[in-house]
Amino acid sequence: MTEGQKETKNNLSDKFDNVKKGVESWWTKNKPKIQDMAKNAGEKATEVKEKGRVKYNLFQEKRNLEKLFSELGEKIFDEITDNNNYIFEKNEDVIELTKKIVIEKEKIEKFNDDYNNIGKE
Repeated sequence: MTEGQKETKNNLSDKFDNVKKGVESWWTKNKPKIQDMAKNAGEKATEVKEKGRVKYNLFQEKRNLEKLFSELGEKIFDEITDNNNYIFEKNEDVIELTKKIVIEKEKIEKFNDDYNNIGKE
C-alpha cells in the first residue's frame, strides 16, 4: 500500500469515527425525546383502539334500537288496521317493546358518553 493510500484510508477512518461520535451524541441527546414520542404514540394507539371498540358497540346498540322501533311500529300498525285498537295500555307486546326501547336508549347514551370520555383522563 502506498503512502497516499494509507493517508486516504486514515482520513476515511477518521471521518467514520467522527460520524459515529456525532450519531452517538445525537442519540444520547435525543433519546428521552424519542422515548417520550414512542410512549405518546402508544397511548394514542390505545385511545384509537378503545374508541373503535366503543363506536362498534354504539353502532350495534343503535341497530338494535332500530329493530325494536320497527317491531313496535309493526305491532301498532297491526293493532290499528286489524283490530281497530287505539288503546295500547293493555297490549303487553307494545308495553314490553317500549321498555326495551328505553333500555336501548340508555345503553346508547352510555356508549356515547364512554366514547366522548376516551382520552380525556
